[in-house]
Amino acid sequence: MTAEKYRNQVLIAIVYPHRLQMGQDLTLMHDNARPHTMTVTSWLQDHGLSVLNPIGFKSGDFAGQSEHAWDMLQRRAFKNVPVNIATEFQLFGILAGPRTISRSKTLIN
Repeated sequence: MTAEKYRNQVLIAIVYPHRLQMGQDLTLMHDNARPHTMTVTSWLQDHGLSVLNPIGFKSGDFAGQSEHAWDMLQRRAFKNVPVNIATEFQLFGILAGPRTISRSKTLIN
């Protein structure tokens, strides 16, 4: 996926319209994949959205702990996200791994 496709199909179509429903402290975290670098980061910052860049997965401080950090961030980030928005995120692969959506609007059991 190119940066333009990611920006248009994910950020503009899904994330930006629903940002207020996700809370004022919304911070997006990406994995530094090519589509998520300068073009996307600049667009996010231009539209007032915070971006948290992860520490490299081979970092000694986080070796073996990164999966727990991602899980924790996903729980916090999607705690109050309405089910229909969460489903759209899953369709675009924003949430990794097997997750379920309960009636209480929580993504992670």
